[in-house]
Amino acid sequence: MKEKMPLWALIVLAVILGGCVTSVPVQVQRLPNLDTRGLQSISIEPFTVSDYSALQRIAANNLTTTATTNIHAMGHFNVIAYPEIARLRSVNENIGNHVDALFTGQVVSLTVNNSSSEQTRKDRDGNEIKYTVYEREVEMSFNYRLTRARDGSIIGIITKSDKRSDSNEEQVKLATPESMIDTIISRNMANLNRDLAPYSVTERRQLMRETSKDKVVKQRAKNAMSLTRSGNYRNAQEEFLGIYRDTNSFAAAYNTGILIEAQGDMNGAAVFFERIFSETSNPRASAEVARIRRTMSEADAVSGFRETQNQRDAVITLMINTIFAHLPNAARVALINNSESDRDLAEFITNSITAGLQSRNVTIVDRSNRALLDAERNYQLMGYVSDHELVSIGREAGVNTFVLISVYGIGSMRRLSVRMIDLERNTVIYQSPQTNEMNL
Repeated sequence: MKEKMPLWALIVLAVILGGCVTSVPVQVQRLPNLDTRGLQSISIEPFTVSDYSALQRIAANNLTTTATTNIHAMGHFNVIAYPEIARLRSVNENIGNHVDALFTGQVVSLTVNNSSSEQTRKDRDGNEIKYTVYEREVEMSFNYRLTRARDGSIIGIITKSDKRSDSNEEQVKLATPESMIDTIISRNMANLNRDLAPYSVTERRQLMRETSKDKVVKQRAKNAMSLTRSGNYRNAQEEFLGIYRDTNSFAAAYNTGILIEAQGDMNGAAVFFERIFSETSNPRASAEVARIRRTMSEADAVSGFRETQNQRDAVITLMINTIFAHLPNAARVALINNSESDRDLAEFITNSITAGLQSRNVTIVDRSNRALLDAERNYQLMGYVSDHELVSIGREAGVNTFVLISVYGIGSMRRLSVRMIDLERNTVIYQSPQTNEMNL
């Protein structure tokens, strides 16, 4: 005969099972902690130190390596090797023409404290034994920042402080300072992507337990919970909705809304909770509407963030293809930055289009040509260079096709303008449209 479970065990089991809360996962989009909108290329400068101790240098090298690995793994930025940026600086080149932002950082402080203490314990016979405990604590503080390459303005700074400790009765078995530094860095750089790029997280939404004492209603709610736990959200949603229609149970209504959200219909969930609030006046329904609307707003911002990130690449690619298609035979091309505003951005785009055309074996006349430099300089001074002057300049420089590139508008309203002139026929062979496809 089976032995009966004691009453106390049944009570404990009931409490445990009753306390189990069913929850469902929901994917939500989050913006990074730093406003990196519009940044496409980034270079990682080696971390600096506040003093030249060996441990600080080790920490700085580790931080640089970890940051480089993590930023590459994001797949969000085009990472420009820092030695190239250093080379450009050494020849007084404007690095803003080659990279959008610099990732820099510093080891602010790093201390290692070693100590020991005498302690006692009793052996099996009750005799008091004295022994020594050795302790080591490593405390470290560092920061990293993003700086716009074109003007040196700081986008944001993140500061981290952490410590690790270890103890052992054998001093030689203590964790080394180097390994403890590695642990601090790994732990604090693990979420670097959340500082720099949009990301997704999984949140758990808890369902409410049915409080009705009606056995039929409780069984229906139990069945709906079972469907939820098995991942059958659609049928569970219908079951909870049926309970709400039949009994006005707020728990059933709440669970219906959460399951709508878990299936990815954020707007549908918000509309449903708005309806429940109007029918029940329960403030929790109103709170859910506000929460879901905030989540939707952030998802829209992330979508816009990513569109902004990709839009510039799309415009540059479009212009490379378009310019290539309009080139005359035996083209010798000069690209001129004639932008009145956002000259650094226009320069970046000019260089990007130049590289794209060169990859297709188009002959590009070096912009350091004296006549071309004069053309850009005159445009900057006067704001205008006539087509007649361009023809004269082009002949002097050995050019038969001019591509004039400019950026106009401000902020999110910036737009690229590209004009191509065939100098031999003295005609405009292409003018970019003033449409949203040119938005930067």
